[in-house]
Amino acid sequence: MPHSAIVNLRARGCTVELIEDKVRTAPLSLHAPTDYGQYLTGLSTNGIVVQNRAVDPAGDFLNDARVFMIVGFVGRATPFGPPKLLTHTVLCRLDGGMYWALNPDGGTDKAYTLSEFQTFLANTSPMLPVKPEFASKTSYTYTGISYRATYYHAPVVSSVIAESVWAPGEANPPYARLLQGTLVYRGQSEEQFKRELEVVAVGAVRKSKVKNLRVLIFGPRGELNDITKWTESTIVALNRSGYDFRISRVFFDHGTKQVRFYDHLRSG
Repeated sequence: MPHSAIVNLRARGCTVELIEDKVRTAPLSLHAPTDYGQYLTGLSTNGIVVQNRAVDPAGDFLNDARVFMIVGFVGRATPFGPPKLLTHTVLCRLDGGMYWALNPDGGTDKAYTLSEFQTFLANTSPMLPVKPEFASKTSYTYTGISYRATYYHAPVVSSVIAESVWAPGEANPPYARLLQGTLVYRGQSEEQFKRELEVVAVGAVRKSKVKNLRVLIFGPRGELNDITKWTESTIVALNRSGYDFRISRVFFDHGTKQVRFYDHLRSG
């Protein structure tokens, strides 16, 4: 359900906006009343505010946004009644002037022109599919519900230090520990650095098979402010989702800025 996805994305540092076109969603209350009722309850329970408008192909994909679109399709007919309207989620992005639709059902990733994307949005009947087949399903139509996620405008958590994330003091390199992963700062943007850091962090946990790894930020004194803030906000988001990382800083004059993940101390 959208509310679950939105709560999860926000916990991981994303800014998420829920968009609903009331004209398009009106039929859902008739054709999928149970699903639509659960959708409304989830929004109310989690305090999620709705933007009542249509999807804007020109503006909603700015800042490297991902737009999760709820689409509808007609299920198979049953002996006990007419075919039921079912829903599914496809993930859309703008890349190289083309609108890409990633469909987890079948693992497809297809590109569409602006005109083709607008034609899909304009179609209101799942019984009258349009060409080309959007996201590889001839019966998909836009239900009027989507949520837009960006990482570019993620809140800077480091403005208030989360004490639970930081280990006391400035640790020396724990040579008695096992190194489980490293990310070197190569001039990446904040967004790219955070993405790479999350991949390295999760990979280190899988490699070590423990969640409470030690995170050390290495580099020359006075030059670690940027990656310190980026690392802290990433680690806070990961810890909210079930990890237990601890951060410390290590200063050395000759060397590149980097983040390292260390395992527990090993006996012997």
